[in-house]
Amino acid sequence: MLRRVHLSVVVVLISSVSLAIPAWAGESADALIRKGLEMRKRGDDLGALPLFEQAYKLSPTPRAAAQRAFCAQALGRWTQVESDLTEALKSPDDPWVKKNRGAIDESLREAKMKVAVIEIVGEPPGADVLVNGKVVGQLPLASPVRIEAGEIDVELRAEGHRPSLKSLHVEGGQYQRIAVRSDLDAAPAAAPAPPPAPGAPNVSVYVQQPAPPSGTPGATVTARPAAPASGWRSAPKWISWGLGVAALGVGAYGYSRYRGLLGDFNHDCAFDQTGDAYPLPSSTRTMASCEGLHSDYKSARTLGIVGFAGAGALAITGLVFFIAEPSGDGRTAFACTPDVGAQNRLSIGCSLRF
Repeated sequence: MLRRVHLSVVVVLISSVSLAIPAWAGESADALIRKGLEMRKRGDDLGALPLFEQAYKLSPTPRAAAQRAFCAQALGRWTQVESDLTEALKSPDDPWVKKNRGAIDESLREAKMKVAVIEIVGEPPGADVLVNGKVVGQLPLASPVRIEAGEIDVELRAEGHRPSLKSLHVEGGQYQRIAVRSDLDAAPAAAPAPPPAPGAPNVSVYVQQPAPPSGTPGATVTARPAAPASGWRSAPKWISWGLGVAALGVGAYGYSRYRGLLGDFNHDCAFDQTGDAYPLPSSTRTMASCEGLHSDYKSARTLGIVGFAGAGALAITGLVFFIAEPSGDGRTAFACTPDVGAQNRLSIGCSLRF
């Protein structure tokens, strides 16, 4: 009965998380780009990049590709800059591309000077090729690899071969051919067991036969004593669920605060065409006050998302500990035991206990 109550608590907690998460993520690509530009104005390029990536997934326009490239440029991710700006220039007649063609061309020229092109050849065929720890394909590679200039590591990994690593420096804007070879891994063969010494005692191997069925005369069935329940698995379960409830409370607080601040902002403030907040004529707020209110409700929204997501993760973690822990009689929830059936045939039966 107690375990059913525990399981009900977990189900209610997970359901609460799924119902309480608001539809903040369902924004348009243009709205995500505007938010990304606002974060870049505040110097948060790393936080803005996921917004541009989500905008491109929703609507892969030249504008979304170029804005993602400009943000990646600020972070020094030159291969992404080159790829995204090349993608944007595939639509030269796009109005946004025409308007910003000068900035696009300038950034693309700088990216090409920061990116090196390497052709990797070697053996054995089929070996995995890793550049700076990332798999880029298998030998023979279909095309050269584009990578940021500087110190790089090229590694080959193949089954039955020793890993081969080559470190070198590549310059931006240059093409370089790299040959790497991975040799066979010649592991020494196991030495044969030495013959027994003269006069050494003979060692016999005894194989125990299956026990006769319980109805056979002389058969004895001995009950194995129950193992004590392990307490180390029970504590993490309750800790996870307790933290999950706390995280759910944090999420609820963040969401409630977000709704309140958003209502105050919509009542007193609005956004202009450049995305900056300004006070409405009927309001007594200042522009700085509106900007602060905008920042506050976004922080509350982030707190709510983190709280709800953490509650869900902790609830699932506690459920995993709950399933894995032993039951009250010492047996695990999932167990398999041997059995002797008719005609002395040995079989195995498994059961899942709650």
